[in-house]
Amino acid sequence: MKRLPMLAMTVLVVAVAVVAAGCGTASSSGTSQTLAEAQKTITDLQAQVAQLQEQNAALQQQVQDLNKQVEQLSLQLKEGQVLMPNPKLGESWVEGTVLAIDTTRRIMTIDQHMDDNSVRIDPKVTVLNGAYVEKRTMGYGQNGAEIVDVQFFPDGSLDRIHTGDTIRFVYLRDKKAAKAIIIEAMEGS
Repeated sequence: MKRLPMLAMTVLVVAVAVVAAGCGTASSSGTSQTLAEAQKTITDLQAQVAQLQEQNAALQQQVQDLNKQVEQLSLQLKEGQVLMPNPKLGESWVEGTVLAIDTTRRIMTIDQHMDDNSVRIDPKVTVLNGAYVEKRTMGYGQNGAEIVDVQFFPDGSLDRIHTGDTIRFVYLRDKKAAKAIIIEAMEGS
């Protein structure tokens, strides 16, 4: 993208050089006409340079916007891959309240919320390195509870999980570990 303004400047320099070279052989009336043409050419080229610079700025903004979209889609893809438990691999959703968290050893102690479909797990759950962590802030709208904000923490840091948080996570039975965690918080808390 930076080549477009450089190309326009090169054309401008060449045009000035050609006009200047032609001035040495022309008559005085021809010289003033040639100088006027050169000035018009320079003005036209300067306008083209300005236009190319504007186009370059617009293209750079488009690239930034596209990079943001790629980042969002990459997170959504990872979310889709990580947040879909595979029962054939012993993965399942578990919900509970965090009773304690050891960020150094990456272990959470949870009070599991049980329903008819729940399978009881060990309350001490290891969180895998690089685990997907997401915080969903809930609020109340016209249709009841709804998600009002979502924050992604791709670094897998446990610093965002606190005692008393309600969480849902994808549990790996064979490793007794969580590979993805969703922290659910109410708006204003």
